[in-house]
Amino acid sequence: MGEVFAYIKHAQGVADDSALELIVAAKKIAPGAPVTAVVTGSGADLDKVCTAMAAVYNAVWKIDNAALAYPNAEVVRKALVNVLPAGNIVLLPHDTFGMDLGPGLSIKMNVPFVADIVGVDGVDGGTLKVVRQEFSGQVSTHVTCDISGGAVMNVRGGVFFPHGFGIIIGRVKIVVQLQEGRAQVGKGGEIRFFRAFIHIQRFLIMADRKIPFFLLLVGEGQVLMGSLFVR
Repeated sequence: MGEVFAYIKHAQGVADDSALELIVAAKKIAPGAPVTAVVTGSGADLDKVCTAMAAVYNAVWKIDNAALAYPNAEVVRKALVNVLPAGNIVLLPHDTFGMDLGPGLSIKMNVPFVADIVGVDGVDGGTLKVVRQEFSGQVSTHVTCDISGGAVMNVRGGVFFPHGFGIIIGRVKIVVQLQEGRAQVGKGGEIRFFRAFIHIQRFLIMADRKIPFFLLLVGEGQVLMGSLFVR
């Protein structure tokens, strides 16, 4: 097993929530392995997403082509097959696009495919033990997958969250450290922690859209992402 690659979905210059969930899943699947974000698209929006992902992932691979401006699974699959090295793990979000992309990608790469992962039980040598759900979530199944030569996996959204989330209001330069589960804010601002992304979304709906705010995501003892937004 080599590196882990995470495919980053995005729209209008903003990465999908799954971008943070995939790196958390990657750390559970392959602790200590470098995790690389793969971002496809074209133009300025692609550049914005790549810049944001550089603060989260060990490396970012940008695939810029006009044909990738619209996320077509067949076109993206061909691009990934041409650039991804053999013997690595590829993580995709488990949604309509991910299910269009994943099975065919695993065939082209000649590696196993695992869909709808909701948990990781650990790794024993080259065998990964994961949890999937069957029958609309009524039954959880524990399955094994040989990842010694690589694999393609779809990860269920809303399962692998970072430990903490915060929103800092105002145009301020922020220095944050996570110590004993508490965030120490270096300069000004108001910080609020939430347990899930839905709470952030609700907060932003209620907030004055004219207020500039700094979105900070913290977890695993480090800052996972920080971006300044003005709506």
